[in-house]
Amino acid sequence: MAEVDVKETLEIAEKKFPSITPAREDNLKYDLGNLLAFDYTPVDAKALKENPSKYLQESARDCVQLLFNKLFQLPTERDGPDVFATLPKAQTVLPREKRIPVPKPPTKWEQFAKLKGITKKKRSRMVYDDAVDGQLRPRWGYGRAGPAQDQIIEARPGDDPTVDPFEAQAAKKKLAKTKQLKREAANRKANIRRERSALPSTISLTNAPEGTRKQKPELEHALKVATQSTISMGKFNKLLPGQKPIKPRKQLPDLGSEKNQSMKVLGKLLGASEGTINVDKAVGKEIHAQQKERSQQPKPKRMRKK
Repeated sequence: MAEVDVKETLEIAEKKFPSITPAREDNLKYDLGNLLAFDYTPVDAKALKENPSKYLQESARDCVQLLFNKLFQLPTERDGPDVFATLPKAQTVLPREKRIPVPKPPTKWEQFAKLKGITKKKRSRMVYDDAVDGQLRPRWGYGRAGPAQDQIIEARPGDDPTVDPFEAQAAKKKLAKTKQLKREAANRKANIRRERSALPSTISLTNAPEGTRKQKPELEHALKVATQSTISMGKFNKLLPGQKPIKPRKQLPDLGSEKNQSMKVLGKLLGASEGTINVDKAVGKEIHAQQKERSQQPKPKRMRKK
């Protein structure tokens, strides 16, 4: 077996791994409760300028090594294979990550309870059941305490003696419960149908109940209303893919020009010159229109005498 030179091995290890005792002076300020170490040594500007990465790594490594040396000097406790160090009280006050939670405002019931002096009391899970067997029973769930069930059902005239009254009573309750569930389902369907029928074809389609299918004309009308809701009435809005351009609204005509145009049309109809009306011709046309309307009405049937 070849001999191992221990001295040579230690020299190789020292060259490979830095020493646990840094060469620098231990002038750090420690806060071991927060695992902090503050280095107030001035920065070597020349070494930082030559090789910033190497200078920062060596400085950080020395500071961390000094911090660990201090931690290993603290009193320790052993718990099986694990060793725990007892940290001293923290000295540096660190800021919170999040703001202090704001207390919630009291509800109306809490305000009323405080005004009336009502205090909330937690009820016990087990209660004394004196109605059945006089033992402690759960307040809720299986085997809960409560009024005694009907042990005897009075027989009435006309009852079938072959029918178990207890089973008949249970079946009656089950039937009533089934009818109630069907009634609730029918009410829900009627409410949904009513909401669908009352659904307006406007921008309020977003409030449609779940499950309702919006028709294409309703959506197009809602889009048109939303587009024309701007100040420019949708004139400068960008059109969506496949959207038809909106026709501009017609401007209100001038009342003066409208009057002149109406007088021209009336003059052409009555055969009068511009600005005058042939009264006789207008009256004749009105009488002719009334006679024509009277002639188009169905005539009443006359009954012949026998």
